[in-house]
Amino acid sequence: MVPTVVTLSLLGLSDVTSADEKNNDSPSFETATEESISTSESSTDANDVNENAQVTTSNEFEGTKNQISQPVNEKSDDQIHNSDEQYKTNDISSNLSESKKISVSESEDESQASNVSSSENSHDRSEQEGEVKTSAAEITDETKKSTEPNVNDVSDDGSESKNTPASESAAESQAPKVRPSESNNDRPEETQVDNSDEKNALEQKENSEDQLENLESENTEISNHKENIPSHNIESTQEKQLPDGEKDIQVNDESAIGKEKNTSDVNKSESENTEEAKEQVVDTSTEAQLDPDNIEEEKEEVVESEAEIFGLRTFILPSSATLKAETFKKSVDAVPQYDDAYYAAKVSSGPNSGRYSPVTSDDSESLGWLENRTLFISEQAKYNGTTFYKIHSGIDGPMQGWVKEEDLRLFDMTKPKNHKKTYDIKLDKHHLLTDPWGTANQYVKRLDRYGDTPFHAEKYLELGAHTYYYGKIGNDHGWLEESRLVDTSRTPFYRDMKVAARVKSGENSGRYSPVTSKNSVSLGWLENRTLFITEQAKYQGTTFYKIHSGIDGPMQGWVKSQDLRLFDTTNPVAHKKDYAIYQPGHYLLTDPWGTANQYIKQLSTYGNSLFKAEKSMKLGAHTYYYGKIGNDYGWLEESRVKPAPDKPVAPSPSVKTVRYNQSFNQVLNTQMNLSSKPQAWANGGGWRNATRSEVARFLDTSNQTSETWMYTFLDLDRSQNIASSTLNNRLLSGKGTLSNQGSAFLNAANTQGINEVYLISHAIHETGNGTSTLAQGVRLDSNGNISSNGKKYYNMYGIGAYDYNPVLAGARYAQQMGWDTPAKAIVGGARFISQSYFNRGQTTLYSMRWNPLNPGTYQYATDVNWAYATARNLQNYYNQLDIKGRYYTKHIF
Repeated sequence: MVPTVVTLSLLGLSDVTSADEKNNDSPSFETATEESISTSESSTDANDVNENAQVTTSNEFEGTKNQISQPVNEKSDDQIHNSDEQYKTNDISSNLSESKKISVSESEDESQASNVSSSENSHDRSEQEGEVKTSAAEITDETKKSTEPNVNDVSDDGSESKNTPASESAAESQAPKVRPSESNNDRPEETQVDNSDEKNALEQKENSEDQLENLESENTEISNHKENIPSHNIESTQEKQLPDGEKDIQVNDESAIGKEKNTSDVNKSESENTEEAKEQVVDTSTEAQLDPDNIEEEKEEVVESEAEIFGLRTFILPSSATLKAETFKKSVDAVPQYDDAYYAAKVSSGPNSGRYSPVTSDDSESLGWLENRTLFISEQAKYNGTTFYKIHSGIDGPMQGWVKEEDLRLFDMTKPKNHKKTYDIKLDKHHLLTDPWGTANQYVKRLDRYGDTPFHAEKYLELGAHTYYYGKIGNDHGWLEESRLVDTSRTPFYRDMKVAARVKSGENSGRYSPVTSKNSVSLGWLENRTLFITEQAKYQGTTFYKIHSGIDGPMQGWVKSQDLRLFDTTNPVAHKKDYAIYQPGHYLLTDPWGTANQYIKQLSTYGNSLFKAEKSMKLGAHTYYYGKIGNDYGWLEESRVKPAPDKPVAPSPSVKTVRYNQSFNQVLNTQMNLSSKPQAWANGGGWRNATRSEVARFLDTSNQTSETWMYTFLDLDRSQNIASSTLNNRLLSGKGTLSNQGSAFLNAANTQGINEVYLISHAIHETGNGTSTLAQGVRLDSNGNISSNGKKYYNMYGIGAYDYNPVLAGARYAQQMGWDTPAKAIVGGARFISQSYFNRGQTTLYSMRWNPLNPGTYQYATDVNWAYATARNLQNYYNQLDIKGRYYTKHIF
């Protein structure tokens, strides 16, 4: 295919081939320009010779198409030389079918062009005159009939304007000289032209001679015009920069193709008048263009077969350059350009173009399952101005096609490098991955399922700002991000753990504190008890456990894993239920699975008391309950208890109301006017006189409706007949001097007709859980004075313990009543209460404090809060016994 000759100043292409490079014998640009300048002094304007002979085309391709469509037995309009282009004509080689090269010539007659010399200025004028005359002779009558007399050329900006002699002369002065053909024998065979045409041509020559003188005056203007038009300012193209160097070159000069055709025909004026010459021209532009249905091929072939001069220099485009409808386009991406690439990627959110296979495919398919995973790129391709990446479903996965750059988010990644090292892993909710930076679709297994299994790394790579390691853990291979791994060779790695443990034997490494310590101390007393672990540490290849002496006990140090037997435990959960003792020979324990060093008390000592469970937990294969039995809290294994029998439904309480015989304000005034003022506990400690509002709050029963307040109205003149063992285990255990006094309280209740629960509550309140001085006993001599050698006397209810000196007064009252043992004090005090209060109708805590029948007299205490505080203890003891009060008497105003 014939290469196309174009001009760099027009097209702006950087990679076309210069015509000077194709023809080493052609003069340089500088030489040609100088010769043209000297020649222009004697040159004539061919356009003035015969302006009516100009031929132009209506669009880029019309000149060429006219040539193709003309019958071979007629002269083609394209054979007529456009006079405005005569100064830059081309010499077409005679052997067009063999050489496929088009030489550029500015002379129509090769024999005259061979005599041209840049040094012989005297011949320049005659040479130009001969060129004009010869050109005129080549124009036939037929041409004048078929051609418009005033032909318009298209300017660079797309508008049409008539060519002036000055502009044409300027272009002529810039046209480079081209070497003459080597032999006339290489030209096509000439055919005789009609004589009438020659006559017309001679007449036109004479006319042109008359105008030579007129043209000489314009030479200076022409030269100046030439100098003012630098080649780089000729705006014949618009160059659009496309990706990867592809350039879209648009031609603005619609007359370019016409000029190209006409200038190439100048050199064929005499040799192509015959039918054979015209057939050769048709052949050089390819016979395929004769097919009207093959318009695109026609345009492409015409461009490849025609030569044209634009601007100052002539260049040759490669045959792949294509001319289409005012556009030159030279694509560097006619085929994909491949390059290596190494990235990780994820599909961008939103719509995408899918994947292509191969990259040149016009159709794509959905990315589908590849959208939600990390992809890996091994190659890049640039094709038709678009960058594509070859994607793989995994770092070692199969190729899945080509994806456009705008559809991916890319992340730098290094090649994997060998890395042999063992790590511990953080047992959290992260996963081992099939690929670095894998998504949920690339999970292998959750890390906490591997336990203490180490991770044996084999290689690593960097992906973005993260480092990933590939290796084996257990039976699985995969990738882990660096933050999931721990190097314990220098610093310990800690994690929470909840297990129970026992020391294997006396031959152990002891305990370390801290875990990094090189020295240990003996486990000692910790060897024979159940221990509890809250944390694990790995340090320099050894696993340690932080031990505690009890489930809620203090930390005792770190013990190596090889010295312990571990047992899984669960976290305690709420478990509210009552149980009866099933195996009384076992013990209540301070800790689940406790040893003999963790016993509290044998279960048989609790009698028929129920074990009230509060929570439960698993330890190994066993279940343990934590709760209360009697006054003790501890743990029992599930097999030691059985569900308690269902309790009968308690009857509804019976409440009797009794009205005061005075108004509320009268009673309140009486209380406030007493010489022994009602007392209240000061915030900073000690007693103070109660305010009127404080007295009113505890005196007024209208708002005292809660369960605790109701126990201030409980009838206390009835025994509950509760077993002494139950009283000891549930109410009196650990209560100082009152411990194991259940039988004494039961005797007092039965003989005095008093509620035993009330008596115990009253005694515990007055003695501070059996620890007060009066409860411990006060030594008095026979005169009632405190003496270390005296006899002890006890007062369990604080009777006679007046505020001015409660200890001495209470001890002297006990001495008078003969209460020299705790039991005598319990029974004797109950008798006092019954005789002093119950016989006067004061059978409730409220009535004992305020005496509704006779306010201000025989009031048990001066503390305004006494009845409520005693009722709160009474309620608590009823709850411990799992019974409810049934009979109540409430005084109202």
